[in-house]
Amino acid sequence: MTYLHRDDYPDTLAVLDALLGHRDPGRVAEIGYIPDESGADVDWERLASSWLSTTERAGASAITAASRHADHAAMATDPRAERVASGAAS
Repeated sequence: MTYLHRDDYPDTLAVLDALLGHRDPGRVAEIGYIPDESGADVDWERLASSWLSTTERAGASAITAASRHADHAAMATDPRAERVASGAAS
């Protein structure tokens, strides 16, 4: 599970909210989407293999790829990110 903060991933969270925000919170938590006031915990693999329609799962997969690409891009451009990822003190 990955935590996405609204300040860091506003577009990704907006898409996820449009896809899942109107559904029963308990049901979406079961498939890996747990929003809160500052972001959401997301289990991309569970979302991609859930009861969502094939179109919705394809959308979740596209969001997954874009989110992971953004993570790698941030790591490449921000030297602090490498230290945080490796557990080194800042």
